[in-house]
Amino acid sequence: MNDLEERLRSGLDAAAATQDVPAGFDDRVAGQIAVVRRRRAVGRGALAAAVVVGMIAGMAALRQDPSVHTVAGTPAREPGWHAMAEAPISPRMQHLSVAMGDRVLVWGGSNGDTRLDGAVYDAADDTWTKVPAGPFRVGDAVGAWTGHEAIVVSGERDDVVAAAYDPVANAWRTLAAPPLGNGASALNDAVWTGTELVVVGIDDPGEGGTVNQVAVYDPATDSWRKGSLPAGPMPSFGDAVWTGTELAVVGRVNTSGTSVGNNTLQVYDPTADRWREVPWGLDGVRGQMTVAWTGSRLFVGGGHDGDVTLRDAALVDLATGMWERVPDAPVAFAGSDRFGELWTGTAVLTLDGEGARPVSFDPTTRAWQVGPASPIDHRREEASWAWLGRSAVVWGGGFSTQTSPGISSCCTLIEAGELYTPDGPPVTATAAP
Repeated sequence: MNDLEERLRSGLDAAAATQDVPAGFDDRVAGQIAVVRRRRAVGRGALAAAVVVGMIAGMAALRQDPSVHTVAGTPAREPGWHAMAEAPISPRMQHLSVAMGDRVLVWGGSNGDTRLDGAVYDAADDTWTKVPAGPFRVGDAVGAWTGHEAIVVSGERDDVVAAAYDPVANAWRTLAAPPLGNGASALNDAVWTGTELVVVGIDDPGEGGTVNQVAVYDPATDSWRKGSLPAGPMPSFGDAVWTGTELAVVGRVNTSGTSVGNNTLQVYDPTADRWREVPWGLDGVRGQMTVAWTGSRLFVGGGHDGDVTLRDAALVDLATGMWERVPDAPVAFAGSDRFGELWTGTAVLTLDGEGARPVSFDPTTRAWQVGPASPIDHRREEASWAWLGRSAVVWGGGFSTQTSPGISSCCTLIEAGELYTPDGPPVTATAAP
């Protein structure tokens, strides 16, 4: 964890001490903190001997994104786990991963020390290309693909840099400086709207609380503008997804004047520069939820409530604020605060509570499927996801057990097809909601 996140968490703890909380709430928060600390501790221990790990997972009958192009003659792969080429950069976690058509940009992160290098993985021919050095000074970053370039924002302490990476030229160009206090990926999200980049999140802790931040970048003019802030608290350590017209931001509430640990859903219209809050609709206080836009409604579910990983989920109509509960998943599942989960075109794709098996939910059929366990049965810490239209590249992170840290040198993937359990047909849950 970088210094900025340490300072933020300390600030949040201080703010929480001044608030009135319901009976039993402290025990739930303490449990959540213990889980997070344990996971981060073993993740760091695993990185001491880290090697690159990758996975590609997919579903049949996917709706193809027009920005995705496939290569004629690429051999079809059977559903399951497959090897992928070793990256030319060192193992790491907390890095940035951006899907660029049928390629993935991996940049920055940490493996004990800040990493300021990167590489591009080409899934069509299973090759890597090293990326030249950019104008960055901090390895923690957020970013998004515009269809032509990957825009990356990195920095802290009001020293934030933005640059665009061109995969054809394999080159960076520096952009106008963002009006942001930091670009830490655990605290912020960057989302491409189709015409602009929106960065939303929180800055360093202010006196007694946190400082929200919103900035919008227009590549046509190479200019930034500050966005308005929500009337309520900004979600932190959560996810942000683009619906086609609005930005839905989901996470925990950690701010001055509000009980620490509540969940919130805020929706931002960057064109009107206006926020609105959608009432929360799931039980419990949870972190590391799975959040994805399905094309018509927002999927929210799973995550950790203290020491418990959850199975419940809902589809949210952002126009009406209505939450529709869906069948519980057959296994507990969770997402990532740093890396968003995936919408394949037909299903939400995430991981089980142990981080070993892919889990998918089809909002049309209300069916769940659980994929085969990875050849590595240890949990991945902060591995990144990138969807390529037929498959999803998951790269980096640490592997460990609770008692003995360890890392695998295996790189694995699942190509387009049904997700199956190791010993038979798909595990499904199709009961009416």
